[in-house]
Amino acid sequence: MHKTKFETDQKNWLDDLGKKRKAEEEERRDAARFHQTVSAASEQLVEAFKSFTTPPAQAKTMGAMVEHKMAMMKKQIMDEIGAEMEESNKEVKDTFTSILDLLRNKN
Repeated sequence: MHKTKFETDQKNWLDDLGKKRKAEEEERRDAARFHQTVSAASEQLVEAFKSFTTPPAQAKTMGAMVEHKMAMMKKQIMDEIGAEMEESNKEVKDTFTSILDLLRNKN
């Protein structure tokens, strides 16, 4: 069947319009996929920042362990100083007692 120029032009125009609509639909799908990809990447980035800014539970536990160890070491040092001071005080007291005894015996 022979078509007129108008019919041919109209068919070509409709074909072009269909191609453009198909291309636009594909662009929308690509944009939606890109948006989903960006959204997922953003969520991962947020989670990564959270993990960098939130100290792990181990850090808190380690901090508590270090503080406990420091307190124990301080107590041990203070106990040792106290024992040495008692011993030193006993020696001073014994020395004074000996001196007093010597002075009493001379008189």
